[in-house]
Amino acid sequence: MGGNGKKILFVDDDESSIDLIRSTLFGSDIPVEFVPNGVSALEKLRHDFFSVVVIKLNISGSENLDLINRLNALSGNHIILVSFMPGEINAAIDLLQSGVYDYIQKPYGSIEFIHRIRKAIEASEFRSIKNKSKTEKQKQARKHSDLNIRKEKIINGSSDDFSDDQLIGNIRTSLSQGAGFGALVSLIKRIEKKAKREGDDYIIDSSLMESLFENGQAAKRVINLFEEMENIRSNDLSEELLSLSDLYQTLEGILESQRELIDLQNHSVVLGKNVIEEQNVFISGEPGYLRKAFEELLLNALKFSIPNARIYINLSKSPKSMKIDFLNPPNLDQYGNYGIPESCESLIFEPFFRMSKLVYERYPTLDFGLGLTYVDKVIRKHNGQIRSYLAKNQLDDLDASDFVHFEVDIPTVVLV
Repeated sequence: MGGNGKKILFVDDDESSIDLIRSTLFGSDIPVEFVPNGVSALEKLRHDFFSVVVIKLNISGSENLDLINRLNALSGNHIILVSFMPGEINAAIDLLQSGVYDYIQKPYGSIEFIHRIRKAIEASEFRSIKNKSKTEKQKQARKHSDLNIRKEKIINGSSDDFSDDQLIGNIRTSLSQGAGFGALVSLIKRIEKKAKREGDDYIIDSSLMESLFENGQAAKRVINLFEEMENIRSNDLSEELLSLSDLYQTLEGILESQRELIDLQNHSVVLGKNVIEEQNVFISGEPGYLRKAFEELLLNALKFSIPNARIYINLSKSPKSMKIDFLNPPNLDQYGNYGIPESCESLIFEPFFRMSKLVYERYPTLDFGLGLTYVDKVIRKHNGQIRSYLAKNQLDDLDASDFVHFEVDIPTVVLV
């Protein structure tokens, strides 16, 4: 066990013991320092890190229990040992209940002494790793909580998070790449350079004008999508009672209309319905919005699946909701992500957040990182929830150990 910068602090005022420790640890990779009392020990630990603190039982200048409590109150991952003389074993054992890790019986020069010191160093390293892991989990929990709060604010139209650096960066990237606003800016600059003035008119290359029209339409689609999401947020739904069969037929219609895109990378879609129908159970919804949301989830699955893969869509009913599951075997993206990283499970539903750098692609998903935002808004307007996470592939033997799983829950109403 190497010291790796870790040090041992002995709290002992006996010169013969100190000399014995030095000779025992001479040539080892364990650095040691010595202080004569508890006050000095506390001062040392406030300014330096020690893996292990060894306290002599009944040290002068401080009561053992008081010093141990003070040491435990300090930040750090140090391990506390107590050293004692023969005949003091009971007093040493009593201190084990007060945060002491282990004890060492004098004289210090035994093989057992080295063993216990190294064991304490390992315990300190393990404690450090454990605390770091705990801290990271707490950070992730706070991050997920912050993201969920932020997403709720954005959906409800009460967020000022568009001033956030990351979101601004996503907006800038989304609007400056591919077809749409960024291309419009570039095209206008090219037109300014190439257009020829003849009297009150300009002569402009037809290919530039066609590109201008195309990107103008892309920009218009984004504006229209924002208007539609605002309408969804602020207006009541034109609701209908939809049965499981209605949802199933909606999905069948989507698969039929998107057959060309399903075949683009030789994908296939398995549509299942694993529930006995209850004729009096419905969801209250707006068919047009739901169809568009389900279509976006299908196209999203097609876009990010490995070629030749099967995509699964399943309908089922729980006691209080209808569930629609979309599962697809993901491909590696340009960042090396396989599917959706845990840290992005909520973030992907935020406006302008994109897992891919590309904007204008062969699958006509809603551009600029707004597709899943639209889906999330539609599902929530139906008092439902949508979640995304990686799930183990237990359905087929393809080259994918996991599925990206989009899980939609919409509450049901029962007609008596």
